[in-house]
Amino acid sequence: NFTRARQDLQEVFDIASLSGMRLFLTDYHLEMARLLLEEGKVLNQNTPPQKETVQHHIDEATRLIKETGYHRRDQELLELQQAVKDYQQSLYD
Repeated sequence: NFTRARQDLQEVFDIASLSGMRLFLTDYHLEMARLLLEEGKVLNQNTPPQKETVQHHIDEATRLIKETGYHRRDQELLELQQAVKDYQQSLYD
């Protein structure tokens, strides 16, 4: 259920941002990008997901990883970036 997932992620964002928990904000951005990518795959098979929005979350996760040294998420970030590229490529095949 995409709606419930968005609500849950919004709660994470609200708590983490108010509390200054930047590692949790990083996780939020990674998960939100994944959610948007999945929504695009399920809901709009012939159009890419909201690329700017997905890219915004990837960019924010990248920035926070660099700023905080949260390199434990580097591999997840690379996999997410590849998933976006693969999905976009599949639309043109």
